[in-house]
Amino acid sequence: MGSTIHTATVNLPVFTETAIVATSDVEESDDSVATIKLNDSGNETDHQSLITAFPQKPVILGDPPMEVMIPQDEQLTLEFKVAAYPEATIQWYQNNFELKNGDGIRIERIGSNISRLTSTNPSEGLFRATATNKLGQTIYECRVFTEIDPVKERVIFTRKSLSKSPQPIYKLRRRGSLNQRSDLPKPPKIVTGFAPTHRVKVNEPLVLDVEAEAIPEADFQWRVNNFEIKPNKSIKIEKVDENRSRIVFLQPIEGRYDVVATNYLGKDNLSTKVIVDYAYGTDENNQFPIFLDALPLTTILASDTMEHVMVVVVRTSEPGSFRWFADGNELETNSHHEIISESLKSTLIIRSMVPNDTEYAVEFTNSLGIIHSKTTVMTSPKSRPKTPTDKPPRFIELLSSTAIAQGDILEARVTVGEDTEPCEFEWSLQGIKVAPEFVMSSTFESIIQIPNASKDMNGLLRVIAKNKLGQAESSMHFIVVDGKSFFLSL
Repeated sequence: MGSTIHTATVNLPVFTETAIVATSDVEESDDSVATIKLNDSGNETDHQSLITAFPQKPVILGDPPMEVMIPQDEQLTLEFKVAAYPEATIQWYQNNFELKNGDGIRIERIGSNISRLTSTNPSEGLFRATATNKLGQTIYECRVFTEIDPVKERVIFTRKSLSKSPQPIYKLRRRGSLNQRSDLPKPPKIVTGFAPTHRVKVNEPLVLDVEAEAIPEADFQWRVNNFEIKPNKSIKIEKVDENRSRIVFLQPIEGRYDVVATNYLGKDNLSTKVIVDYAYGTDENNQFPIFLDALPLTTILASDTMEHVMVVVVRTSEPGSFRWFADGNELETNSHHEIISESLKSTLIIRSMVPNDTEYAVEFTNSLGIIHSKTTVMTSPKSRPKTPTDKPPRFIELLSSTAIAQGDILEARVTVGEDTEPCEFEWSLQGIKVAPEFVMSSTFESIIQIPNASKDMNGLLRVIAKNKLGQAESSMHFIVVDGKSFFLSL
């Protein structure tokens, strides 16, 4: 048995590369597979977007923007296109948070390996898109700026050209408004107060109201002429509301009125000068003495001052006499001091250098009463030393004549300088020692309070301050009158 074999020549087609054409159709079909020819350089022979049919990790196509400035009230649109096989999964992020459809964000797949992001209300930040398949991943980043109203905020952006290689991530933050929490602790600050000067008539009530901002709530302390005020028959202090205090003086006196608001974080204060118009409600034939021109609380002299003049003027219905004091010691006319006194006016001329923090005082006396005025002469801002010295007591707050209504409380106070040894105090009325239950004393201050004043108590009230180095004395004429009382000393 035998067979004959014939060979034939067959011309087979030559394939150089097989590729998949990337089309804009959403659905893939067999028509997307075609045979193409690549040139020697490896570039495509036509202008279509092609991906080799061989497996390939994602590669960015085109030149997407690296920075975008979005005008105010306009939307942001970013498109990301890659070459990849198998097809890549594209995800969008802003400032490292993944974006999803909804809340002004729309993400569309407009073709194979092509994704479009639309934001109707974009905010500044770094937008990033990642294209991933099983062979790898590529990243596209774009920094987005939004226009800012130049009236509200001035921001200068410096732009640099960015390469396609991954860049460091910088966060640009807009400065927000600073809102302080309302519940944080804060020191008192007086927000509602009173005028710097008040003028009232004799027997006319004085009402002062103050409000502060403070957390925790502030405590209020009221002072008149540097002495703390406590409620009594003629003075009422009430808490109107949180951080608000009101004081009512039924019988105001002339002088400086202060209020201090305090909590553990600090304090704030406010003051006013009260002037009592004694032209109203007084008996012209029986005018108690008052100072029309008194000494200031503080007198500041240059260190080289060699002469200074002090003048006081008194109003009263009859003349009287004046006495001047320096640190509690009565002055006489000599080479250092000259005193010129008239019936209702007195002048002191100081012709020598005054030691710092010297207390000068003047006393006026007639048959109707005794009044005092004092000033602290300073040549430097240093305060008086607090350490005891070898000096006897001296009064820096003296008694002054007063008149109160029958049935009211007789109240008086004296203070001695703290630059001496502690003192003991003795009070007497009409030469009779006052019972201890009516006296409250500390080492440098003493207060007397006698209730239900009557006319048979009229007379001289005297106090003596003693320590081992000596003693000092102060006195005043005490008068009880019918009707409402009024105070005459500053």
